[in-house]
Amino acid sequence: HAMRLSRELELAGRGLLPVSPADGRVCFAPLDLHAVQAAYEHSGGCGTPWFDVLLHKVTDWMPEARAGEAGELLPPPAAEHLSACCRAGGAAMVDPIENVWALTDRWRTHRVLEAAAPWGGASGGARAPRTVFVPKDGDLEALPERLEAAGIAFPCIAKSNVACGTDASHDMAVVFSPGGLQHLSGLRPPLVV
Repeated sequence: HAMRLSRELELAGRGLLPVSPADGRVCFAPLDLHAVQAAYEHSGGCGTPWFDVLLHKVTDWMPEARAGEAGELLPPPAAEHLSACCRAGGAAMVDPIENVWALTDRWRTHRVLEAAAPWGGASGGARAPRTVFVPKDGDLEALPERLEAAGIAFPCIAKSNVACGTDASHDMAVVFSPGGLQHLSGLRPPLVV
């Protein structure tokens, strides 16, 4: 398993993470992402994983995430290498990293929901909310026009593009007028409105 020590201890304390095999049952062993990264870099690739199934909590790796060109979050290299090693070595990964990682990025999640909508067709159902993405180097001065073009009216909500795993993921601002977009109380792109 690959998760924070505090999460590991909490699960083990509840008997949900057995660490030694008993009666042919599954047992869990911690996997150090830094060791995976070092081994990957040293050997230039993957060997056969010593495990059959990887259980992970990908949002525990958020502090090691890196930003892409538009400010989107990319998984840490060790997570990508671990995913590649699982695929190459035939080990199963519970919740593949690339699938779960999409949920850490609000704009990416919006695009997935938008592609799936409308659910329920003309009879109703759900739809993805109207959303505008502001990249890392985005122009906040042009944002009122972009919001109007997208059919977004004031008041609206601006949020960090990071959806979970960091303190910044909870940053948001209620914007009452176009002028409020210039004063987002420390909230900076990349963001979604």
